[in-house]
Amino acid sequence: AAPLLAILFDDMPGDLEDLASRQSEIVSDVVSWLPGVRVLACPTYYSFDPVLERFFGRMPVDYWPRLGRELPPGVDIFWTGNRVCSETISGPDIERIYAQLQRPVLLWDNYPVNDGAVRSNFLYLERLSQRNCLPRELLSGHLCNPMNQGLLSLPALAGLTELYCPGSTGTHWVE
Repeated sequence: AAPLLAILFDDMPGDLEDLASRQSEIVSDVVSWLPGVRVLACPTYYSFDPVLERFFGRMPVDYWPRLGRELPPGVDIFWTGNRVCSETISGPDIERIYAQLQRPVLLWDNYPVNDGAVRSNFLYLERLSQRNCLPRELLSGHLCNPMNQGLLSLPALAGLTELYCPGSTGTHWVE
C-alpha cells in the first residue's frame, strides 16, 4: 500500500477570495514532490455545517466546485457529512457534495470522536450506525475519527466493518 499524507486546511480562517486555488496549488506542489504517496486533503469547509462559517469566516463563492476541479485527480477530499459531527449520513448527503465537487469524497466520519467541548463529556460506545445505502461509487473511502480513549473506540468502530461487510459483526476488533 502507498504511504499516506494528509494535508489539513481545516480549523483555519477561510474567508479568502481565491482560497480553493491557493489550497489546490499547495496540494499540487506536494503531489509533484512526492510521487507514489496517496495524498488526502481536508478542506477548510469540510461539511455543509454553518458552524464552520461562524468560526472560520464566510466560505468563498464556488469553493467546492473550484476545489474539485483544481485539485489533482488522485487526491482524496475529506468530508464529514451535513454536520461536523453528523448523526446520520445518507446516500443523498453524499450525492449533494458530489454534485458540488464532481468527484468522490473520502468520508471522514466524526464518530465516535469526543475531543470537542461538548462531546468530550461523553464516551460513545454504540456501534457506528445510520450510515446505510451510501453510494460506494461516490466515495473514495470511509474513515472514522476515534475517541481520545483508543481502545474504548473499538466497539463503536465495529459498526464500520458491519457497514461494508454485511454479516460481519466486527467482533475481531474487540476480542
